[in-house]
Amino acid sequence: MRANPTSSLQGDRSWRCYRPCNLHIVLQPLFGWIETNVRGVPTFVVPAPPAPPDVIVHAGAIVGSPDDESRWRVDRARADLPPDARVEVTAESSLATHQGWPILAAHCTASDPSGAVIEQRIVAYYNFLHLVAVVLVRAQTSEAFTAHRGAIDQIIRSAQPDFRDGAVLALSELWQL
Repeated sequence: MRANPTSSLQGDRSWRCYRPCNLHIVLQPLFGWIETNVRGVPTFVVPAPPAPPDVIVHAGAIVGSPDDESRWRVDRARADLPPDARVEVTAESSLATHQGWPILAAHCTASDPSGAVIEQRIVAYYNFLHLVAVVLVRAQTSEAFTAHRGAIDQIIRSAQPDFRDGAVLALSELWQL
């Protein structure tokens, strides 16, 4: 299986599965954060509209582990950026969700070819057994990250996989419908 080369956070859903799958990651927003949906991607923003958001959190789909994980990570860090933009990873840290799932959090700076900063990012990569997911946190300034750092950390650590996709896998599940 190959990672989807596009920058979409939804990723390639054609991982090795006997039927179409629609798995997703669940995040818990905090008080004051507004949940919305941007192009089919669950998104949280602060502050509430109509003010322009300081911080935006996008939750990607759960997909099969890519063959080239480093390329997949770069593609996800570049999501929704212009083609000529550069992304520099400034720091990485290993974390865990509240349920114990491993997270690799990469702090990134996105800049244009002249070196002007476009935005600051935290890209959280999750491993759920043989599946992976990504959550992208975006802010225009590092001050916005600093102001909301505690809430961002709580949201990133609140992630949990939702392995249900509505399909019946066994006869025993028919009795639960």
